[in-house]
Amino acid sequence: TEVSAAELSAKHVEELMLELFRLQDLKRDGMLEESELIKLNQKIAMLHHGMDADMEEVHRKYQALFRENLDEDGNPVSF
Repeated sequence: TEVSAAELSAKHVEELMLELFRLQDLKRDGMLEESELIKLNQKIAMLHHGMDADMEEVHRKYQALFRENLDEDGNPVSF
């Protein structure tokens, strides 16, 4: 059967999301932890802003993002 462009696009997005999850899974245990998301984004902030990066703000922002979108208690999540 023929696969539609929309189905191919959705599959491609799913593959990209899985790759992004794997890249953020710093412990390589198949789970994304709140601390992994925070640490990764703190490193990115340091690269962008150097010593002027507000690590506490990054911590608050990504902790809230994790808890609002992935697990409200901050527990690790799988893809």
